[in-house]
Amino acid sequence: HARPRHFAPPKSAANALNATFRAALIGRLDQRRSKSSVLRKPAADADETRLKNLLHRLRNVDTAALCDADKALLATHTDGYIGLGLMGTSMRPRNYHPYALKESSSGGHESTGDGRTAHHPAELGRRMVGLARTVQCSRPNDFFAVIRGLDGCKAGDILVVNTLDSTRALAGGLFLSEASRRRMGGVIIDGPVRDVAQLAEVRELLVYSTSVTPYSGTVQSVGDCDIPVTCGGVRICPGDVIVGDGDGVVAGSRETFEALIEPAENIVDVEKKILRGIREGHSLHSMMNYKEHLEARIRGEESAITFKKTRLNSLKGVKSLNYE
Repeated sequence: HARPRHFAPPKSAANALNATFRAALIGRLDQRRSKSSVLRKPAADADETRLKNLLHRLRNVDTAALCDADKALLATHTDGYIGLGLMGTSMRPRNYHPYALKESSSGGHESTGDGRTAHHPAELGRRMVGLARTVQCSRPNDFFAVIRGLDGCKAGDILVVNTLDSTRALAGGLFLSEASRRRMGGVIIDGPVRDVAQLAEVRELLVYSTSVTPYSGTVQSVGDCDIPVTCGGVRICPGDVIVGDGDGVVAGSRETFEALIEPAENIVDVEKKILRGIREGHSLHSMMNYKEHLEARIRGEESAITFKKTRLNSLKGVKSLNYE
C-alpha cells in the first residue's frame, strides 16, 4: 500500500517525542533560572549590606544634622534629589530620656547631695532608626488595625500608623512592651497614646504620638497594612527610612538618605569641633564669617553663614559648614 502523504507516527512515539522535548525545555529553563539566581544573589547581598551600612551610619547623626544637610542640597538644586519628609511639630516622643539615671554601687540612684538625682549622658542622643511598616486604620478610634500591624512586625521595624484623626488612645504600655519584646525600631502614632508612666519605663525603643489620653478606642476594624499612609503630615511608603530623636521625626526613601548621610556626618563633625573651640575660649562669631555675612546682607547681596575651619586647629581635615 502507498504511504499516506502526511504520515503520522504512532501515538506512543509522538508522546515519547513530546516528553523528550518537554524535558529538554524544562532543563534549559532550570539552567537559566539557576544562572539568574546566582547572578541575583550577590546583587541582593550587596544591596542588603549597603542598607545595613546606611542604617548604622544614620544612628550616629541627629535629625538636626540631617535637616541641615537636606536644606543645603535643596539650595544647590541637586539633580534628582527629592528631599526629606519632616513630621509636624505635634509629633512628639513620649519616652525620650536625654539623661539616664546613674546607678550607685548599692543599686539605687546616686544623689548630688542637694536632694537632686545624679544623671549621666548615657542615653543622650538616643535615636530611632529603621524601616517603615505602615498601618492605615479604617475607622477612627478603633485600634484593631494597630494590633494587626504589630503582629507582622519584626526586629528593627518602625510601625507608622494613620489613625484617621482619632481622639481615643490607639496604643499604650502593653502595646509598647510587646514592641520591645519583638526588638522593633520604634512606633509612630498619628493620634493619641496612653499609659505614659509605663511608656517611660521602656528604654529599648521610642514611641511618638501627637497627643495623650487615658480613654482607649475599640477593636473591631481590621484596617490595612503595608500601604502608603500619611503620618505627621508626611506620606510614608512601606520600607521608607525613618529617623527620630528628641527633636522630631524625618522620613524619606533610601536614595534620599544615601544622598544626605555624608554631608550630615560632616555637619556633626564640624559642630563637635566648634563646640570644642567654644570650650577652649574661642568665640562663636570668630569661627564664622559673621561680619562678612552681615555686611553682605545689609547691601542686599546673596550670602551664607560659613563656619571656617581655618579659625581653629581642631577643625583640620573637616570641610567648612554653610548655613543659608
